[in-house]
Amino acid sequence: MQAQLENCCPEQPVACSVRLNVDALSLASTMRFTFAFGDLVACPFFMPDRRLDGDWPFPQRLPLGAGWSGRCTASHSDVRPTDDELKTGCNMGYAGACARLPKERDADAVRFAFGEERDGLLHIRFAYELDYLPAGHGELIYVTATHQWQTTHSNACLVRMAECYIESQLSRRSTSDPNS
Repeated sequence: MQAQLENCCPEQPVACSVRLNVDALSLASTMRFTFAFGDLVACPFFMPDRRLDGDWPFPQRLPLGAGWSGRCTASHSDVRPTDDELKTGCNMGYAGACARLPKERDADAVRFAFGEERDGLLHIRFAYELDYLPAGHGELIYVTATHQWQTTHSNACLVRMAECYIESQLSRRSTSDPNS
């Protein structure tokens, strides 16, 4: 299997297109996936608890919209990662060098994106990845007036990361809105 990036520059806030050439039973097919901002994804075992200010080059481009500190829930470890681990793994996903990452897992990373926003409901789309391929997806619905979930998920890390993503995105939106 080969993966190649097309028209992708991590310094530019544009979507990246990934072309995967899959040879299955001598049948070659091409699939296209579009992701925002390159390969930035969060570790699915990361349970963020507070915003982490620091020397992030472009914090708005991080998978959760900002840097976060928190706990690692991989292998039921429940430890606080070091600052270096937070910057190279937890906030970035695909932390292959992390000693706590389970060998058998359903996902290596998770991505978030805003979906439809109407009538006070904010749709948050998420996608899990395993070995750089899609491994699952879904949608959470957030009620903006009450700051509560209309639909949620059984994975507490996923829900908390989605809350952090919403907080970061709405905070950026309100600071860039001259009428707020």
